[in-house]
Amino acid sequence: MCARPGSLDRALGVSARCVAAAFVLALLLAPFGLAQGRLLPGEPLPPLRGGEVVRLAPGIHTGPWRIEAPDVTIFAESGAVLDGGGAGSAVTLAAPGIKVVGLRVTGVGPRGDLYEPDAAFELDGCANCELQGVVAEGVSAALRVEDSPGVSVQGLGASGTGEGPGVTAYLAPELRLKDVTLEGFLDGLYLERSDGLQVADTTVSGSLRYGVHLMFNRGALIERVHVHGGGVGSAVMYGRGTLLRDVTFSGHRGPMAFGLLVQEEREALVERATLRGNTIGLLAVAAPGLVVREAVFDANGFATMLQRLPASFDTGTPDQDTRLVIEESRFVRNAFDLALDDDAADVLLHGNSYDRAPQLDLAGDGYLELQHVVGTSLGALAARHPDLSLLAFGPAIVLWEALEARVPGARFGMLADSAPRVSERTRSGGARPTDALGTWVLALLPLAGAARAGLPRESRR
Repeated sequence: MCARPGSLDRALGVSARCVAAAFVLALLLAPFGLAQGRLLPGEPLPPLRGGEVVRLAPGIHTGPWRIEAPDVTIFAESGAVLDGGGAGSAVTLAAPGIKVVGLRVTGVGPRGDLYEPDAAFELDGCANCELQGVVAEGVSAALRVEDSPGVSVQGLGASGTGEGPGVTAYLAPELRLKDVTLEGFLDGLYLERSDGLQVADTTVSGSLRYGVHLMFNRGALIERVHVHGGGVGSAVMYGRGTLLRDVTFSGHRGPMAFGLLVQEEREALVERATLRGNTIGLLAVAAPGLVVREAVFDANGFATMLQRLPASFDTGTPDQDTRLVIEESRFVRNAFDLALDDDAADVLLHGNSYDRAPQLDLAGDGYLELQHVVGTSLGALAARHPDLSLLAFGPAIVLWEALEARVPGARFGMLADSAPRVSERTRSGGARPTDALGTWVLALLPLAGAARAGLPRESRR
């Protein structure tokens, strides 16, 4: 097992450990008849037979390479680098069971197409292939997988040019990605029609568009994944049964930027997520059966926003309605905790804590004595008219919201949490720092009109 890389530099250390492990494996396999060869820099990759083990000596090896023999193992010694030559993908694996260990790749072609980019590693018809402890530097795309079930990647560190996706996969069921670090790609992960995929212990930063982008998948598992500072956010769309657990989406600011978008995804579960410092924390659009549990919404503009599909997409069927459950979660330092732009939304709030709620706990059991009405009149209006977010911290609005919070007759008739919990900030004696939230005013202004535009239905097919 390779330790998790926390950055591209640490990924190089992971590569070294994986190299050592693979070297021992290669020695153990030698007595069983597997051929072994050591390739020196400058030597071309020879024709390979199934089951061969090739060791790459330290230095610069010249690509691109295409491997079509099954069950081949390419083991890169420390300091071995493959230069793809700047045209097309550097390494193409086109047979089952191929394993590449410890290889560092540069010189990938410039094409950044979302679906068919030039990549450091291209896997096509490569069932049950494995990458371990590999690194790709300054590439259009790090990994492209197509028509390849059962692919396993453990230990991938990559930096991109912003032209293409870090990892793109299509028809790759049971894909496994673990210990992955991606920085500076168009989309960090673009994974489509790959049922049963799993992504774990992964960090995505600086994506020009989406950090994690899932399309038309069933039963995906995303856990211990951290996405920061992307241009748009992360999106789970048009699938069923996705589980996101122990994930963080932070620092997405700008026109219609969000931490996480769930759109037309059925029965998704978001568990122990942190959504911090985004223009919109969670944006739910026609996502029936969505459950959010034990999440933290911290210092967002809108913590949660619910929308129907734009009129051009709305079929009028019940499945298009937004149904959402939020339970045992925390809302702190948000400009708006909840904004609804869906008159038919079916929302259940239960057992959450809100720093906006009057912290009245006479019984001392950790639950407030009164239900908390979530949302304000300005928040409801701002969901439909984002320009009004500019007024969020004006003196008149602050006074009015204080009145709404304390006088039941003045409250806007939105959704109520029937069993709100005491805010942890109140327990520790902290106050709600609304002054710091004023920075979101400028971030929310470009939302005008964007909410009406909707998002395109993307697919390569």
